[in-house]
Amino acid sequence: MTRQTVWAEARDRLLADQGGEAAGALWHRDVGPIDVRWGEPGTGKSDGYGLAKLAKFHPEVIDQLPQLLADMEVMKRTANRI
Repeated sequence: MTRQTVWAEARDRLLADQGGEAAGALWHRDVGPIDVRWGEPGTGKSDGYGLAKLAKFHPEVIDQLPQLLADMEVMKRTANRI
């Protein structure tokens, strides 16, 4: 199964359920597998998190997340963030 297929299945399930988490749904060469949570859409662009926020404010990027991640470089790492 390709990474794009894994993402497409996870994306479709999370969008349909509007809840849950998909372990390892995305991947980055320097990070490894990335879990995706449904999250909360929030009330403005400064709150909310997860796929719910993307679906509400940036639905145009959801299908492209694997490629967007592939093009990104890790700039900084802390104990709980990359």
